[in-house]
Amino acid sequence: MAAARRIDPGLAAELSGKPNVLRVTERSVEYRDEFKHKTVLEYLAGKGRRQIFEEAGLDVGAIGMERVRSAFGNWLTK
Repeated sequence: MAAARRIDPGLAAELSGKPNVLRVTERSVEYRDEFKHKTVLEYLAGKGRRQIFEEAGLDVGAIGMERVRSAFGNWLTK
């Protein structure tokens, strides 16, 4: 598996200011529990991952779809 793309400081600063983001490092984004729960419910109701993130004000193009898929994979197994 390829190494995760690093999060540049500009994107980290932008994401850190989002209400659904708990913390950002150069390798990962951690989201608030409330966002994770709401996101899983919306996904299970049929809404797409990209749509959910973009409606929450999170730029999937900048974050990377692979990070979004990974987050959903983790959240759906918990």
